[in-house]
Amino acid sequence: MSDRVLSQPSTTLDKLEAQGQYQVQLSLKLTVLSIDAAIDRTDNISEVNVRTMGSALEEMEFKFPTTEFTGVEKAIAQELGLSPNDIRKLIRYRLD
Repeated sequence: MSDRVLSQPSTTLDKLEAQGQYQVQLSLKLTVLSIDAAIDRTDNISEVNVRTMGSALEEMEFKFPTTEFTGVEKAIAQELGLSPNDIRKLIRYRLD
């Protein structure tokens, strides 16, 4: 039987194509431990790391096209479903 399998010509695929994209809506209960935002004024972008506990999801990363503190806080608040005031209590900024 192995002779027949080895003697068959093998075919290779040049590309692997995925069919469509899938959108998933998640609802998680977790505690935000810290928020670190790196503000890059040269590229006009902010990269944000959110560390959490209480879920298998331990860290989230976001990129926002703003470098203004209030804009970053507002964007994070919208993503996490928190108030900008709550975000201000947890966030630390680093200017690059």
